Amino acid sequence: MFETLDNEGVYTECRFLRSTADGDFLFTFMEAADIAESKAAVEDSNFDIDDEHAAVMEEVLVDGSTELLDSLDTFVAERP
Repeated sequence: MFETLDNEGVYTECRFLRSTADGDFLFTFMEAADIAESKAAVEDSNFDIDDEHAAVMEEVLVDGSTELLDSLDTFVAERP
């Protein structure tokens, strides 16, 4: 898993599931130097886990339901 994140240039990836009366919603937060480069790395990946992830997403997502949002703010605290 961490090898693929490194390959994609991703620093952080978090997923959140919200179940409502309207259905289940999956939210993903990704932090990367360049999200376009990260997406290209996934498409060119030779890691089995990336193929498995793509298959699951294809199965569970509604067509057209993926949306890239613009970041409003980013706060990073220094760590000891």
